[in-house]
Formats: sequence, C-alpha cells, structure tokens
Amino acid sequence: KIVGQRVFGVVGDQQPPMKVTAKLDEADRNQLGLDINDIVRGVVPIEISLQKAGRPEPAIKIKADLTNAEIVLEPVAWRKSAGKQAFVEAEIVNGKTHKTELQNFKVSGDDIAVEGWVGIGADGKMREFFFPAFALNVISRLEVQGTLGNDDIWSIKANGPTFDGRDVFKSLFSVGDGAGPKAKTGKSSKGTNLAVDIGNVIGGNDISMRNFKMRLSTRQEKLSAFEARGTLDGGTPLSALLDQSAGARRMLVDSPDAGQVMKLIDFYPNLQGGRLR
Repeated sequence: KIVGQRVFGVVGDQQPPMKVTAKLDEADRNQLGLDINDIVRGVVPIEISLQKAGRPEPAIKIKADLTNAEIVLEPVAWRKSAGKQAFVEAEIVNGKTHKTELQNFKVSGDDIAVEGWVGIGADGKMREFFFPAFALNVISRLEVQGTLGNDDIWSIKANGPTFDGRDVFKSLFSVGDGAGPKAKTGKSSKGTNLAVDIGNVIGGNDISMRNFKMRLSTRQEKLSAFEARGTLDGGTPLSALLDQSAGARRMLVDSPDAGQVMKLIDFYPNLQGGRLR
C-alpha cells in the first residue's frame, strides 16, 4: 500500500511523509534481494516513510515488526520465537563505503537491544556491520562488528564484559551427538570466522569463566574449527579444541576439574573431581 498526502501552502520539508507498507515473507525478501532469510524466518510487516528534509534526496526511514517472525542469531546461539515482541528501525541513506547504509539501526524487544550501523553493497548483500551496543537477555553485553570478504566469508569480532554462554556451550559440546544436519536456510555466505573476547561468561549451574577467548569457524553451515581458553571459578584453567582427525569430530577438553567443566556445560552435573582430557 502507498499512502500520501499533499498539503497546499506548505513547503516541501514540512509536508507529511509518504508511506509504503507491505508484508514480506521469505519469497518476497528473495525477490527484493534482501539477503536476511538465514536470520529472519516468517512474515514481517514493514513501513517505509519518505519525506523531503530540505535536501535533494528524501529522508527514508524503515520500520519492521518482527513479532510474528522467528529470529535466529547462530553465532551467539540466540533465538526469538514467533510471538515475542521485537521491532527494527533504521534510516536508509546513500553510503560512502557501501552503496547503501542503514544508519541509526535499532532492534528492540523483550530480551534484545541492538544499536549500530549496517552497510549494504550494490548486490543487495549486507557487507559490513558495527553494533557498539549489543545486549541479549539481561546478562549479555557486547560490541559486535563484522565484514563480508570477497570470498563470501564473514569475519566477525565480539567483545564485552559479560555474556550468557549457556546455550552456546550446549551447542558446541554436542558436535558428536549424532544430530542430523540443519535445514538449509538459503544463506549466500560461505561461512564465518568468529573471534570472541569476553571478561566473564556465565555457564550452567552458576559456573562462570573469566578471560574467555574463543576462535570459531563455520563452512557450509557446519562447525569447521574451534578453539577456546578461559579460567573457571577458583582459578581452574580450561581449554577446548575441535578435533577432526581420523574422520572423527570430537571436542577435546582439558581441565584439572572435570566436575566443574561438566557443570559449566550443564552435562552430567553430579560428576565431581578428576582431570578431564
């Protein structure tokens, strides 16, 4: 729908905005070249407003209601189910580095608050983003930035004081559980290289890890490399590495306190003591 109004005797920048509204599903987004179906799943109502603002190009703002859509952020193991409130808004401008920029980009919802900037290339792909404020649930506080390379591999860095890692640990330490492959999402990127540095990570059973550093890579939506180090409560060190030698996929973990590690990942929480290798 397109709705517009012209008021006589009023200069251009004081005219009410013209508004375009629509409801976009996965097929609509593909047709429009919006490369976000790996993140957003379901129908999303949008509103685009255009208003003269004393400059040659109109001011363009977009708002979208994500409430009835499922949102999946795989690198941080965060998911919003359909029915939970969430909204996104941004200003669309001609970019300096990329063809289009989404400035003042904001996502707000029951347990998410993101603010930052997104760059979109001439091909319609998101090529770069920077979110200095990236908050999930009531615990995670991060700064996240990413760039899509010419090889279609995302390079993402995340750092911050606190992160709720319970769901991340569960997903990482289940690489050998025999689960079937994930359904293809139509994502155009070929993979991700993720570097994480966090001061305090919360795990299962109120176990935390300090000075957590993780390097993770995915290719074709599968975990291809993983290495992490940190210090558990009481000063106990922990290191983990994805081993794919001899055709096997195993998460190798080394720590003097097996019981604490198992509690961290919420797996066999009653196990006590002993070195884990």
